[in-house]
Amino acid sequence: MMSDAVHEARRLVEAYLEASMIPDPVKARTFVAPDVRITFTGGRRFGDPGESSGFNAKRYGWVKKRFEHTHVVAGGTMESAVVYNTGSAKMTTVGIAGKKLQFAMPADGWATVVAR
Repeated sequence: MMSDAVHEARRLVEAYLEASMIPDPVKARTFVAPDVRITFTGGRRFGDPGESSGFNAKRYGWVKKRFEHTHVVAGGTMESAVVYNTGSAKMTTVGIAGKKLQFAMPADGWATVVAR
């Protein structure tokens, strides 16, 4: 049976991710500490959900991640827990060479687009 601490950690992380994808940085901010440090793929670092939302807005028209698994590392408490979320994106839009391309992301969540 899942402990209350594990259940709450999962719920908070998934609520934060949902708010981030809308994007609603004001709501997302309610789930993080004032000194949050967000690290994206490629080592991009942000200090506020609004920064990561702004960065994504330049790259994507819309993206919705399908949560496949949310794992809480053993030993998590109500004060501190490490949570991993894996999933894949349903649809994304990218701007390349002045054109917007929208496509379904592969199941593993990664795609390479080459513009010629």
